Amino acid sequence: MATGGARARGDSYIIDRRPNERISLEGTKDESDLVEKTLEDLVFGFKEPVSKKETVESETESSASDQRDDSESTDSEVAQPPVEKRGKHYAPKKTAPVWRDEDDEQLTVDVTSESLTKKLRHTVSETVMKGHTYSKRLRNQFESVVGVPEWSKGRAKDSDSESDSESEGDSEGDNLEDTARRYLKRSSKLPKGMIDIKRMRDANFAKPAAGVIQSLQFHPSSNVLLTAGFHKTIDIFQVDGESNPKLQSIHLEKFPVVSAQFTPDGREVIAAGIVRGFFVYDMYSSKVTKVLGIKGHKDKYYNSFKVSPDNKFIAFLGKDGYIIFLSYKSKEWLFDFKMNGTVKDILFTSNDQLLSFGSDGEVYVWDLTNRACIHKFRDKGCVSGQCISASPDGQVIVCGSDSGVVNIYDGSCLSNPAPDPLRSITNLTTSISNMCVNCTSEVMAVSSKKKKGALKLVHLPSKTVFSNWPGPKTLKGHVTATDFSPSSSFFAVGNDKGKALLFRLNYYS
Repeated sequence: MATGGARARGDSYIIDRRPNERISLEGTKDESDLVEKTLEDLVFGFKEPVSKKETVESETESSASDQRDDSESTDSEVAQPPVEKRGKHYAPKKTAPVWRDEDDEQLTVDVTSESLTKKLRHTVSETVMKGHTYSKRLRNQFESVVGVPEWSKGRAKDSDSESDSESEGDSEGDNLEDTARRYLKRSSKLPKGMIDIKRMRDANFAKPAAGVIQSLQFHPSSNVLLTAGFHKTIDIFQVDGESNPKLQSIHLEKFPVVSAQFTPDGREVIAAGIVRGFFVYDMYSSKVTKVLGIKGHKDKYYNSFKVSPDNKFIAFLGKDGYIIFLSYKSKEWLFDFKMNGTVKDILFTSNDQLLSFGSDGEVYVWDLTNRACIHKFRDKGCVSGQCISASPDGQVIVCGSDSGVVNIYDGSCLSNPAPDPLRSITNLTTSISNMCVNCTSEVMAVSSKKKKGALKLVHLPSKTVFSNWPGPKTLKGHVTATDFSPSSSFFAVGNDKGKALLFRLNYYS
């Protein structure tokens, strides 16, 4: 009888172990017990079926081996130092790489092709390196110059009861905690004093302007930027900080642009210049419409305007103190406001009011519902007003004068006839030409185009100027326009050289 791979042949039994490999057991049928034992070993896990003779020899060798092991073990205990234990004398093990690229073993790098990689050679004869060698040399070169980064250093635990596997898990957990702690360290509010800002590729790198950038603005809801100027062209770019591709160019024949803006809903672009009338560009249909003039007014041109946040009105700055209101929908004249002096700047607020700042240094508060002036106050110390702005949260009103002084008021100025400013910013000495506040009401940019590089960033909560930016060579040329992106991650600066400089505010990125 032969089962389970065993076949009887006379007095011999042959057991098939695997193909082309046999182990024979020579003996009489009385040795069937041994065969059955061998079969059991094959089925239940014994690795090597052996003969009786081999079994005896194996037992003998095993006994001798055990004796040698015992003696070697004893010698080892005497000769070797104590096994490392966790605690004061624990020496942390070298952390193994988390991941290893198998392709490094097959990769070869020519280190003579570039001057930087030649430094990695130990001898002049070295021209080609294996991938793992190249990686190791780069790591050594980095550590020799910079040192070992803190984040790559392991941390040892002082617990005697933890196992090695547990300690590795704890170390990984600590690294994650450290990383999270660094991120959580960032304040929920923008800190004052110094600002973390980085120069990026110019926003209009794909197509620099052919002249001075007169107007620059981000789209209300996306990182799309428009630039315009006397070169009679409106250029629109997708701002990503890297390639900043151009999306579209709109050429306005015989129409030098002074002011161009997206409407609050982002559907249209309105452009005004030094020629009578204005243009409207539809972003969706790409249709350009020219409005020849404003009924009832004979001004030669209207080069400055603002659009109300609710898209109801377009307000143009006219001559002799007139503010001319048009319907946004029909582009037809509706009504006028008249103030003393010359209108220098206007600002729509979120509560159906309009603020106008004049050459006489007074700020007028107009009620758009009743179409009447309800309040006015004088900007303290101002001879001639130039710019007016406000924070998106409505907490501060900012007035810029021809002397370069910027006064910051709280909301009470809209009802107080003689308010005192919370703070006066006196870092600029020439007439203020641009002011804008970011979406979080934390950063305000003030600039003057009368002097090269005249721009400052103000930390609004503390009403102080950031001391580290800009540097003496950061802004080349005269600053003509500024704006923040919708999320405040980018800050764009237009200049008289036709460039839209782009900066990343890392706190908001």
